[in-house]
This record gives sequence, C-alpha cells and structure tokens, in this order.
Amino acid sequence: MRIVYHLAVKTIVKLRISLVAIAMIALCASTLDAQRGRRGGGSTASGSRAPTPLRGVVIAVHGKLKELSKKSIVVLADDDKLMTLRRTSKTKFYRDGKAIKPFEIDLESIVTVDVSEDSDLKFLALAVKADPKEKKVLIER
Repeated sequence: MRIVYHLAVKTIVKLRISLVAIAMIALCASTLDAQRGRRGGGSTASGSRAPTPLRGVVIAVHGKLKELSKKSIVVLADDDKLMTLRRTSKTKFYRDGKAIKPFEIDLESIVTVDVSEDSDLKFLALAVKADPKEKKVLIER
C-alpha cells in the first residue's frame, strides 16, 4: 500500500509541475506577443497610412509675438490660442514690405505669420510680417 501511495504522490507532483510549466509558457508567450504590438509591414490598407502634409496650403496667423528663438516662434493669436511655429533658415522677416533681421521685431509686437505644414505635420513659419509701427502724429496749434 505504501508503494502505491508513494507512486500516486509522485505522479500528482509531476502533474502539478507540468501544469505550472505549461501555464508559465502560455503566460510568457502571450506577454511577448502583446509587447510586439502593431508595427508596420502588415496591412497596407489606405486607412493605416500616415497622413501626408497639405502641400501649397498657406494660412496666416495674426497676433502678438511672445517668443522668438532660433528654432521656434510663439504667437498669441487673436483668438487667444498660443501657437508654436517651427522656424528654419528659410523663414523670412519683413516690415513694410522690406526684409529685416529677426531681432528687429520686438516681443509683444503685432505680427502676421504665413504658416504651412512641414513634412512631419508640424506648423512651419514661412514669413513673419511685423505690422508697421504706429507713427506719432504731432498736432500743431
């Protein structure tokens, strides 16, 4: 009786170890599959492609110049939206139709920025036009 009992216990222990091993393998396999995720190379349906920028479309943003750095321009638009625009070496600066240096535009000045979409769908500043400074008129008596 002892031998039969001992063999039964060994079989049950081996069965439990096998079940635990199978459960661990299944868990690891599902975790690895979930980490793989959806990376390109799968379906090429039109709904799965990244959107392309609109070529040739230019909008004008009008507002106060809040920040001007070598890489970006921040404008507080007339509708109180803060817009960060990418600046490149091709971005031009104008006042009264004449080309000027970027540092000639004061912060808090009213500007109009011509904006297009860059290849990575971010806003790209093409031209910054400073509104003409108000000229003081002297009234003589």
